[in-house]
Amino acid sequence: MRYLVLGAGLYGRSLARRLMELGSEVIVVDRDEETIDDMKELVTNAVIADITDRQVLEEIVDRFKPDSAAVCFGESFDVTMLACIYLRELGIKEIVARASSVMQGEILRRLGIDWIVLPEQDSGERIAEYIILGESEQIKLDSETSLARLRLPKSVVGKNLSDLPFKRFGIECLFVHRVYVTPHVSKLIPPSENPQLEEGDNLIVVGSPRRIAKFIDGIKKYQK
Repeated sequence: MRYLVLGAGLYGRSLARRLMELGSEVIVVDRDEETIDDMKELVTNAVIADITDRQVLEEIVDRFKPDSAAVCFGESFDVTMLACIYLRELGIKEIVARASSVMQGEILRRLGIDWIVLPEQDSGERIAEYIILGESEQIKLDSETSLARLRLPKSVVGKNLSDLPFKRFGIECLFVHRVYVTPHVSKLIPPSENPQLEEGDNLIVVGSPRRIAKFIDGIKKYQK
């Protein structure tokens, strides 16, 4: 996945670094030359630009073709709103935007922004993980290994568990977690049963956070 991060303040840099750690391509844009120079070695691309100019932002989107964008300007909510409007007009489907208050968050929500971040509640690292992992949960077992519960994307509903490319991405599936509405009980299904996957299933997997993120991205587009 390729992410566009607009604004390279403390929050934007934290978000960009974590996205890179999770194996994504990251393009950071800021108008401060010194800030961009500091980011060049840390991300895929770092661009000096004023994104309040719609044509400039359009050129960046056309050049890099990002899948999602994060708007991380803290000093000017006007710039944040303008960037969000431009990104929507340019066809970016998933947008994360920073708000400094609940009122600003409500304005962004009315603009149709997917994820609204209040920095005092959410760290840049946590939002980076949410962007990639969605509603999944992770427990770090050590510095290189996590146990994760992954919400099954619709792209693999109806497939057998053995159809999924666990080995290709270097992770291991421990169980399929299935919840039954009537009666309200849950069941852990081992891989040996090779169940057909149903909507609402969760995968319990173990592997490095980077490989788990790559796996999630892969199965969203996966076809047998």
